[in-house]
Amino acid sequence: MYRILGKSQPIWFKPFKKFKPFKPFRGFNEEIIAMITIVHVVNQFFAGLGGEDKAGMPVGVIEGSAGAARGLQLQLGDEAKIACTIYYGDNYFHEHKEDAIKAILDAVRSAQPQTLVAGPAFNSGRYGVSCVEVCNADCK
Repeated sequence: MYRILGKSQPIWFKPFKKFKPFKPFRGFNEEIIAMITIVHVVNQFFAGLGGEDKAGMPVGVIEGSAGAARGLQLQLGDEAKIACTIYYGDNYFHEHKEDAIKAILDAVRSAQPQTLVAGPAFNSGRYGVSCVEVCNADCK
């Protein structure tokens, strides 16, 4: 497990084995700097693209942080970078599960992150299940 100190509380994450481990690089003052690359997966609501009326949206990618990922990026500061935000509609995910998971994993792999963050799902029904399914599929 790794620990990143956020501005208000520490954030814990476990990097996935299949992605390349991050390599520290030397900064201008010869101090070791380790930039962690993250992909954030959210639904259409948390991407800031709409509510229940947009739940049929197919999988899409926004470069950098968008929606809820902006808050995560603020907490991470300079210690990590959100490479992209992947979003999908709740209804689309559950109606086209295999296609959605394949598209999400293709987008994750093309970004080559050290870790994947799915959520925040809180006590969500469909969205919470989809976050778990994406993480489980990525670990296989």
